[in-house]
Amino acid sequence: MSDKEHGPAENRAENRAEIRKVSILQESMERSNPMMPPSVSRILLNGTMERRGTGVILCYEENLSDDPDHPDMSRVHMHISAGRVMMMRTGSIQSTMVFERNHHYETRYMTPYGEMHLVIHTVVVETSLQEDDGSVHLEYQLFSDLGGEGTYRVMGIRFSAPRNPGDAGNGEDLFRAFAE
Repeated sequence: MSDKEHGPAENRAENRAEIRKVSILQESMERSNPMMPPSVSRILLNGTMERRGTGVILCYEENLSDDPDHPDMSRVHMHISAGRVMMMRTGSIQSTMVFERNHHYETRYMTPYGEMHLVIHTVVVETSLQEDDGSVHLEYQLFSDLGGEGTYRVMGIRFSAPRNPGDAGNGEDLFRAFAE
């Protein structure tokens, strides 16, 4: 195909989305039993962000194993836009979850031990997207086909690209900034 059909090569390159390295701070709280204290975690990750229209695609890998000698890596793609987050996970756990305030979303959660049917009821979706950074705050309840009262989860994700394009961005500044 000619440049006449697609425009000059420079114009095609300008239209490609820029993928940037980011540091990600993921904080979560989960409560399955109101009589027990919640489970809380804070993880610092490296990933990438790509602007798509008014939204962002955030990609990262996370270790699902508690055993450091046997990691179980999962790839997460998070499509973030105003009022909506779609999270796709691939690896030993596979799922697609959609979070929109006051919406129920039904999905399958595939694990090495079998498949579960989940219903997600999203209570809060807050997103903030700037040029080089952003944040996501989700509060939702999970119900599975295994029964029970459901699990209440809160997840916060903050991400930031290095200010200097030459920096690799190990996330220490991000961790310190949000640790207070």
